[in-house]
Amino acid sequence: MPTVIVSGILTVGMMLLGAGSSAAADVQGPATPTITNVEVKPTSIQLDFGADDGGLPVESFEVYATELSTNEQVYQASSDRPGRAGIQNLTPNTAYEIEVRAQAAGTTATVAATITTPHHAPGHPFIFAKAIHATAVELRLNEPVADFIPAGQEGIGPISQYVLDIAARDGSTFERRTVDVPQESYWVDGLTPNTRYLFILTAVGPGGDTSNEHSFQTPPASPSVSIETVTRDSITVRVTDGSATAPGRVRLAAAPAAAVDEITYTLSLTTGGVTVQTTQLARPGLHTFAGLQPGTAYSVSVRASNQTASSESTALAVSTDAAPVDSDSTPGASTNVDTGSGSVSTASPVVDASTPSANQKRTDVLAATGSEAPMSLLAIAFALVGVGASTIVLARRRLLRS
Repeated sequence: MPTVIVSGILTVGMMLLGAGSSAAADVQGPATPTITNVEVKPTSIQLDFGADDGGLPVESFEVYATELSTNEQVYQASSDRPGRAGIQNLTPNTAYEIEVRAQAAGTTATVAATITTPHHAPGHPFIFAKAIHATAVELRLNEPVADFIPAGQEGIGPISQYVLDIAARDGSTFERRTVDVPQESYWVDGLTPNTRYLFILTAVGPGGDTSNEHSFQTPPASPSVSIETVTRDSITVRVTDGSATAPGRVRLAAAPAAAVDEITYTLSLTTGGVTVQTTQLARPGLHTFAGLQPGTAYSVSVRASNQTASSESTALAVSTDAAPVDSDSTPGASTNVDTGSGSVSTASPVVDASTPSANQKRTDVLAATGSEAPMSLLAIAFALVGVGASTIVLARRRLLRS
């Protein structure tokens, strides 16, 4: 409340009593006026006016307001009874003299007060989270804007500084910073993953303090995933909690209690850009993707989520083992040919190039003699001799029987 300086002045008229007499007598004036219940705002002053007990009954009251720096009268009102005066459209941070006059029986009693209007309180600054990460947040800090003054606030007062309070969601502040405003990108690092925060931006000025706030929850830290085993038709992975490593900017002096929400882990398996399996884990651990195709490239990704936010995904590439080569399809093995009534097994002979074949030996002998034709005639002659000998033996057996 501004200081109110009150002073009173009593004006008394003189009466001449009796003919030829110069004696003077005191004449009673009106009751002394009063100024009470003063309410001062940057652009208005309200007060009650009245009179003390005693003196003549007040016939009328007059109220005046004068700006002292210019000696300009900015308000005048009159009333035949006590009441309340509302002086509007004043200038913030300006001294005014308020005067109340009470009149009775041609005399006037006056009381005056000097009142200085205060500054406007600062307008509400703006704070907004542009990007929220597990261990950091990027803020946008703006000055108050006259077009967005809340109802009941008459203007924007001067601002001496801006203060940023970083608090846990329950309001317990653990760090206060003086910041420059406006800033399109203001980073706060060293946050705790999976934690609710309350950021309060306050504009401080001679007319008071005005605040605005923004609350949010950081996502969990990104989990990690590693391969345990791989077969032809399955992949087993291990999910591990992420580490809370913040970028190397200014870190917080303290931290609130972490882990306010339960975390779920979402695993996804994709191939060729298509998701083929998805599952959720209530806690870190092992999971097996089964029923997969042999010799196929897959991507495994995992992210952690709380009630309001999710971490960035972590992914790795892995391929299932190829199917073994079928032995029935190797060269030299028998091949089943379906004939309709069954299968016929045909075998391809295995030729050992290090052991000459019978035909090869025969060819070598012929090559050594220089010609194949004489050998053929000789074979025919031996064959004929053999036939003749067989005929003689048969004829001899018939003669003996007869």
